[in-house]
Amino acid sequence: MSAKTFNELAQGYDEDPRRQQTAEAISRAILRLVPLSEDTEVLECGAGTGLLTVLLAPKVKRVLATDASEGMLSVLREKLSRLGLCNVDTDLYDPTGQSMESSFGLLVASMLLHHIPDTEGVLRRFYGTLSPNGWVAIADLEEEDGSFHSPGMPKPAYYGFNRCNVVKSLEAAGFCDVYIETVHVAVKNERQYPIFLAVAKRGR
Repeated sequence: MSAKTFNELAQGYDEDPRRQQTAEAISRAILRLVPLSEDTEVLECGAGTGLLTVLLAPKVKRVLATDASEGMLSVLREKLSRLGLCNVDTDLYDPTGQSMESSFGLLVASMLLHHIPDTEGVLRRFYGTLSPNGWVAIADLEEEDGSFHSPGMPKPAYYGFNRCNVVKSLEAAGFCDVYIETVHVAVKNERQYPIFLAVAKRGR
């Protein structure tokens, strides 16, 4: 079976309740670990259909929700219209090859990094998009054996990450005050897949 693209997956993406559960767990952890306010502007990379976007948006001034898949963004825009969320903008953006000129108080990337071969380069680009003392929040799979992604799903670049290596990579990109913890355990086919959230700060 050939892997589908995210454009092809977009319309039915929210039908799996486990994705909603994961987004809720990640949002709770971000709100607990990152100091947000009504003045915070957020860049979300890999926003997908906006499962996390709509949970964070009411807590901040603005969210720029970006994704490399126009199909995913189309579903997100329909959702924003239905929910009446007016402080979210969307943009087609691929952090592996594009720069983002604006600076943000928080950058969020949820379940994105394992699809990116050059994680080191992307983390450096993330650092450059943040304002002084801005925060990054990265949620992703802890190391797994490759069974998390079902047949037909886009093939990941990595089967999760070693948490110690994530901390080292963030520090190498320039971040400080790095903290990481397991925030959710996804269950698929009677197997458990821990998901971490790493938060870190850009210095002045």
